[in-house]
Amino acid sequence: DEVRACWSDIQKCFDYRSQQFRDIYVPALRKAYPSGSYANEGDYFEPAWQQAFWGESYPGLLAVKRQVDPAGLFVCRRCVGSEEWTEDGNCRLGRNFATDVVSPANL
Repeated sequence: DEVRACWSDIQKCFDYRSQQFRDIYVPALRKAYPSGSYANEGDYFEPAWQQAFWGESYPGLLAVKRQVDPAGLFVCRRCVGSEEWTEDGNCRLGRNFATDVVSPANL
């Protein structure tokens, strides 16, 4: 029970600081710097990550990504093209890997 009580306090602190970060600091940073960030320091839960991390360059970056990686196999969370994958990065959304990716046209 002691560990559970301690963890509960830690979780409350984390939740408070996360909310404070999203409600106070992120809006101030977005006002000063509307787009762009170092991806490893961005908010893991950023809902508008394409704009926040990549700015107006995102559509062009996505076009290049699709040209050099047509099967879309090089992926990481919140990287260009990752919206085509599940949040955990394990499954492609809306594509059948066997027929859409591993086909003679994509090799």
